[in-house]
Amino acid sequence: MGFYVRCPYYVSSAAYGSSTIVCEDTSRDFGSFAKKNEQLEHVCQDDWKSCQYARELNDLYERTEGMNLTRREKEHLQHTCEAQKSEMVKLKKRMKLNEHRLEQKERDTYAAEHLAKAKAKEVLQLKEKIFIQEEQERALMALIGYMAHKTGFSDFSLNQIQRFGRQYDTRYRIDSETASDGVEEIKRVYIEHSLKENQEAEK
Repeated sequence: MGFYVRCPYYVSSAAYGSSTIVCEDTSRDFGSFAKKNEQLEHVCQDDWKSCQYARELNDLYERTEGMNLTRREKEHLQHTCEAQKSEMVKLKKRMKLNEHRLEQKERDTYAAEHLAKAKAKEVLQLKEKIFIQEEQERALMALIGYMAHKTGFSDFSLNQIQRFGRQYDTRYRIDSETASDGVEEIKRVYIEHSLKENQEAEK
């Protein structure tokens, strides 16, 4: 995109992608390529007399008109020095802002990583709980199957089981003993139940 720059104090704009415009007194950074182009199109090209930097240079030339060469050069050098100092202050502020944003981004990244690790730990704990519950369910189903096999029952009334659960507390304990061969460990399950308080057993 080309621009017909009318500002008499414009020198050049840096290569494509840069955010810098070089004026007669110093180079000025506009923060981004898009903002630099906006400055070139709407100020340097179409309305350069409204530009703060152009007005300052106009004032400089008007103020130094009629001065001898040495005094005029001194005034121009002082103006250039002040313009460069001002630009350096802006650049330092922008650098600190960028550093702050980078630090904030790093903190956000660290927080996100920490949260991800915490969530991963929670997921692992939930998987372990699910595994234990599944093992308990399999053991319970095996016990039910074994008891049905030993007693000869093949069907149960859920209503009777629920009524039993409302009336009785059921407990179990597991004891281990060594078989006669002295090697195999035998685990025995002992089931006990007692009538809950304020309950009467159903006949």
